[in-house]
Amino acid sequence: MTWRIETASGAEARSSSGLTISADTGPPATNAELLILLAGYGVAEQMTPPLLTRIDHLARRHERIIGADAAGWFLAELGLLDGHEAVVHWQDLHRFAEAYPNVSVATRPRVASGRVMTCGGASSALDLMLEWLGTRFGRTVSTEVSKLFLYDVERDHAVAALPERAPVKLQRAMDAMHANIEEPLTLDAVAKRAGTSARTLDRLFQGHVQLSPARYYTLHRLKRAQDLLTATRLTQAEIAARCGYASAAALARAYRSAFGEAPGATRRSAQP
Repeated sequence: MTWRIETASGAEARSSSGLTISADTGPPATNAELLILLAGYGVAEQMTPPLLTRIDHLARRHERIIGADAAGWFLAELGLLDGHEAVVHWQDLHRFAEAYPNVSVATRPRVASGRVMTCGGASSALDLMLEWLGTRFGRTVSTEVSKLFLYDVERDHAVAALPERAPVKLQRAMDAMHANIEEPLTLDAVAKRAGTSARTLDRLFQGHVQLSPARYYTLHRLKRAQDLLTATRLTQAEIAARCGYASAAALARAYRSAFGEAPGATRRSAQP
């Protein structure tokens, strides 16, 4: 895979933090797989007809589009988000919704709708890129990339991607799951500890985590198994017992399904 960097002016660009980025020279590719648009402060001043025309031409030549932070404004102005769900930086959500009534504005950290993915901030941009890598190349690749950034893989399972003011009942449910790994609770028991119904619990997880409660619980237990594989010398049978699996074979099946490799492969890759 090759990448090409373009700037608004075609010359070197400077970020608000003073970081300079040089644009690539030469003609752009006729057709490409992914277009990533980055935008920050001063969107209104930057949204000139020439730049919008340029972005429109680029969008037509790419299969998928990612709009990070304020880039959703350009996509919405071009009509590329009409009838779709999208998100921009949380400070601009209400203003964005008023400006583009044909766009369904979401409050989640990242959204995929049609061929466009959007995210509303710096941390959610990394979440979004890992999600795209997992979809494009598989879970193993996205997990390995996350490690390069010293990134907590648990975020990939939407644990840390929760908004700061997540519903209390959702937090209680997660706390119950985290505290009961060796002997997993039933979802009815989790809902009871959270003070809600199983149906409401499912809506909370789907709305804020984009995973079902069962899937989240499973991934959290498997993340614990992954940590034990890389940080301890426990046998796979012992790890299975500590993570709520009846046998090493049962753990291996679930682990391979989630991470795309066997537990033994994870342990070997962690060895010096």
